[in-house]
Amino acid sequence: MGRSVSTISRELHRNGWKKRKEKPGRGRPVIAGNYRAALAQGRADELSVKPRVERR
Repeated sequence: MGRSVSTISRELHRNGWKKRKEKPGRGRPVIAGNYRAALAQGRADELSVKPRVERR
């Protein structure tokens, strides 16, 4: 991917990734570690609209 390991792990944890369990429980199975690319992209789009520090 061309990114550092810390950047990728931070992105995954920020957007809801969870480790796969040894014994899956009951209920709906987790898809792709519960990481949702569409939600992550939406969050990134919202954050990119307004700068952290306003310009003078």
